[in-house]
Amino acid sequence: MKVNGTVQEMDAYTALCRVVEAEMGGSFHTEALKAQAVAAYSYILYENNRGAAASLPMREPTQKTKDAVAAVLGQAIYFGGSVAFTPYHASSAGWTNPSSEVWGGSYSYLKRVESIHDPSSANKDVTAVFSMSRVKSGLENLLGITLDEADPARWLEVTAVSDSGYVLSVKVTDASGGSHTVTGRQVREAVLAYGIRSHAFTVSWNGEAFVFVTNGYGHGVGMSQTGAEGYAQDGWSYQQILNHYYPGTTVR
Repeated sequence: MKVNGTVQEMDAYTALCRVVEAEMGGSFHTEALKAQAVAAYSYILYENNRGAAASLPMREPTQKTKDAVAAVLGQAIYFGGSVAFTPYHASSAGWTNPSSEVWGGSYSYLKRVESIHDPSSANKDVTAVFSMSRVKSGLENLLGITLDEADPARWLEVTAVSDSGYVLSVKVTDASGGSHTVTGRQVREAVLAYGIRSHAFTVSWNGEAFVFVTNGYGHGVGMSQTGAEGYAQDGWSYQQILNHYYPGTTVR
């Protein structure tokens, strides 16, 4: 595990209790906590197996979290006999993202699945406003271009959106009329420094600033934590939750 930038060794139970508490917390349903524990453990094992240390948040756990982790300790998610790559996120935009549309590469079990409890009210149609100067500096630094300050409305145009509702490409027009393409992830991560919750967004210029409206929270790949909680409240077991978000895998 990598904690605050430093690689540390710790036993699985201690690590998972702290990670699950930080990722969800004791207010979540027990089955959702179990699903998170198994997904986090699998993610850690996957990273370790490729010679890397997983960097995950940690917090002192509640007894409820400790009990949930203890109930599934040692269980992991497998695909084809190997530990699966099991990313997760806070909330999707209603459907999860295939890994190929976010990071490239392809995992057959990281595909688009419906997440009916997403986005939650806290992550639905969230508005974030950014000054012209912030967007300008972000785009110019990323692309090495100059933008026309007299016409910011021409700077950004969403040109492709995935079936999950996430922005795949954005056209950027520079001061000379040249056209450049960036991804929705680049807008969120590089241009706005994670200032918006997800790359499922719309963007407009209101005459004074850029207005982004987002749905979901995070990259949208794998298990939705909000969705896991909703399905747990519906009566699903942690195995059912994991099988839904990582189809074709086995929990053992």
